[in-house]
Amino acid sequence: MMERREFLATAATAAVGAALPAAGAKTASKKMIWGNLLHLSYNMWEDWSAPGHETRYFHPELQFDEKLWDDMLAKCVSCGVNTIVLDVGDGVKYESHPEIAVENAWSTARLHSEVQRLHKLGIECIPKLNFSTGHDAWMGKYSRMVSTDIYYGVCKDLIVETCQIFNKPRFFHLLGFLQTPWRKTKEQFRDHHMAAIEQIGAARKAFESQL
Repeated sequence: MMERREFLATAATAAVGAALPAAGAKTASKKMIWGNLLHLSYNMWEDWSAPGHETRYFHPELQFDEKLWDDMLAKCVSCGVNTIVLDVGDGVKYESHPEIAVENAWSTARLHSEVQRLHKLGIECIPKLNFSTGHDAWMGKYSRMVSTDIYYGVCKDLIVETCQIFNKPRFFHLLGFLQTPWRKTKEQFRDHHMAAIEQIGAARKAFESQL
């Protein structure tokens, strides 16, 4: 039987290949990528809830702040950020597997609309799905079916549908790991991300000044 790592690599290649345009149909941009990782879903680590672990325990409802999202997009534009990697997880109600979604998850139409909105702002949106067994709480019951035909089928379905939602993206971030210090308050979380965006903007300006 094919190993899990081998399957994911093969499935991702086949699924993305089927969703992407033919070679040469899309000219890759030669611009430097100045990107930022943002999360729509935060259910990556634990599938349980307990006092004192609020920053990483499982939330059955979408943890999303509309104002912060809009503020961060405006900050990205002002700082010259041209790419956002969006970890979608269970934050979207997939048509292929709606059972994965948390309460108040975005519809596929809403996510597609946001991807289009970012494009108009000059920002390329790259999808991220984390299938690591240490980061797959968002998959719900399927996180306990690793290396089964059902599991592989769900992974393939999600990859294909996400490619469609994101308008056949140039890139797809799979099997990634996130390492960041935990912020205990909403204000610290906001400050952390705003500062990161400003650092990207400063690095971009420094780089371009050397061209």
